Amino acid sequence: MRLCLFAFFYIIFQSYFLSAQVQVETHEGQIYTGFEIDQPDTQFLKIIYESKLIKKIPRNDIVRLKYLNSKIICMGTNIYGNVLKFNDSTCFVQSKEGKVIEIKRRDINSIEILKSSNIETYPSVGLSIGSPGGINIVLGYMLGAGGIRFQAGSWFTLSYGLQGNLFLNSSKTEFSESNFSLGLGYAYDDNGRINSWGYGGFFYDVNFRGIFFELGVTIKAGSSSNISGSFQLGYFYRFND
Repeated sequence: MRLCLFAFFYIIFQSYFLSAQVQVETHEGQIYTGFEIDQPDTQFLKIIYESKLIKKIPRNDIVRLKYLNSKIICMGTNIYGNVLKFNDSTCFVQSKEGKVIEIKRRDINSIEILKSSNIETYPSVGLSIGSPGGINIVLGYMLGAGGIRFQAGSWFTLSYGLQGNLFLNSSKTEFSESNFSLGLGYAYDDNGRINSWGYGGFFYDVNFRGIFFELGVTIKAGSSSNISGSFQLGYFYRFND
């Protein structure tokens, strides 16, 4: 949703001070997206939404309160973060790195609430088929710009494997993410001849609405070192709501 300075003149006349950008969901299933009005109130949450409307929501009626990130366009420069305070002369924005930036309102051209994942750190869990073991349990944790993932699995008694990945995030939205990673693993295979090996590799994965797909190139360790391919396909749920 693009918010093109919707509250600037309205705030001047009403003398409201805006706090963080929020999305509120109520017990009735209503969802409101806008700016929280920074007024101490233990019973109600007040927000400005749809450019100028003020909504007073009982706090005990709120199911979910989600803080949103924005892109602030000011004189040709884009600044990304969460609006902390918004008064008649100044906008205070907290960047993803935690730095608070002060911007004069006269320098702001527009503000756009991003359709991206608000939570920068969150766990993930899922199931996949493919490397390293056949049928795998996958656990991961996003840590802002990157994260870790661990997978372990087996194919009945014929094979099993373990793999750990250290990844760097290349893109992330509310519904998808993609990552590049380095990984180390161990595999065991009994296909008539017992064989086991360690390996390292380079991987790329995509998650779209939970559907997870990973491709990789691995190098086996030991005297029979060789290069081979790797893949996983499954469902991977991200706890980023």
